[in-house]
Amino acid sequence: MDEAYRIGTGRYRWFINEESVDTAELFIRHLKKVIAIAEKYGFTTPEIWFDNLFGMKFKGYIFPPEWLFKDLDARIRAEFPEIKLNLWYYGIETQKEMKRLIKNVRQLSKELSFSTIIHGYSSYAPLNSFAERAADFVKEACLNNGIDDILITSWGMVSPFANTAGYLRFMESFSKSSGYNAEERAVFLFGNTYTELMQLDLPNEVDFEVKKPSMYEYNPPVYIMAEDPLLGIMQNHIPNGAKAEYIKIAETLEKAEKKGGRYSYLFGYEKKMCLALAEKAPLSSSIKTAYDRGDKKALKSIAEQISVAIEKIGEFHREYRKTWLKNFKSFGLELFDMRFGGVVARLQFISETLLDYANGKIDEIEELKEVRLPYSKGAEGKITCNANWDKIAIGRNMRL
Repeated sequence: MDEAYRIGTGRYRWFINEESVDTAELFIRHLKKVIAIAEKYGFTTPEIWFDNLFGMKFKGYIFPPEWLFKDLDARIRAEFPEIKLNLWYYGIETQKEMKRLIKNVRQLSKELSFSTIIHGYSSYAPLNSFAERAADFVKEACLNNGIDDILITSWGMVSPFANTAGYLRFMESFSKSSGYNAEERAVFLFGNTYTELMQLDLPNEVDFEVKKPSMYEYNPPVYIMAEDPLLGIMQNHIPNGAKAEYIKIAETLEKAEKKGGRYSYLFGYEKKMCLALAEKAPLSSSIKTAYDRGDKKALKSIAEQISVAIEKIGEFHREYRKTWLKNFKSFGLELFDMRFGGVVARLQFISETLLDYANGKIDEIEELKEVRLPYSKGAEGKITCNANWDKIAIGRNMRL
């Protein structure tokens, strides 16, 4: 029942009820049917994610800003069945916000659980560092508001075990133990120190101007890989020193990999990723700069160097596949095969195009004539979060 905000607005409205549909009433009617089926088979304590009616009633917001918020209709509150609601919202940063959200949701149910997250679901690497702040915050917020049922969620593109440090941080925050040594505890449980497990975050943190207290994501590995160097859609959010930094991070990860252990493969996977990113990251800026200067010699050199990026991306692609299959079934890999394969094919074409221009076969490269604007206004020169592969790679709404 998660994120069913648009229930009743599609084929239902076309073929069943052409009149205006009360989506809240439709959702509640459906929910009561599901509860009845569950109870028939002995499942007497159903629970759903809380957000549906809030998303429907508050223009897509599940946590509406105060200027938009108003109490839910009395009719909705009266008709809503007795059921436990799982309250999730992964970007809350203050106890005041948490209290307001819980008060809003308790209009529908007094019985709540809470879901938090180990961040990193938008990237090829985790962000366990968010757990450093979130663990104690979530514990305090839930205890202060009468919630004692907490779920730690994890969404990601590679391996749930990349979030091991985050799990450990939450576990220790919620337990009654004290005086433990995080480094020793991590070695005992997982075979790596806590510090080493936290190093899996490093590919996301290539820009050290990142403000870690923020509860919002950043994912340069994904948008650097998706970036088309001729279009340069994310150029303003790729740090100039990314190549040197990624090489340095790869060296750090290699040291942890060589220690062996249960999760050594994750350090090896991220090492290959960093070496690929080191070659891919500078391309947009260097190509655009050389073209604007009319430096055909530099463009010819870049065209020849692209083969190194292609080689490293191929190595990363193979390592990604191996890591995926170590954790999941093969379904889903086809998407990443097409993405990484598309990156390589496009780089091959770009190399040929640069050589054609440098050798005088073509007079201009249309894409490079355009001014490159920041994707996230106000965040120029800083990393951001953009997991919309299609909008980065091809600059328009086309699913890939």
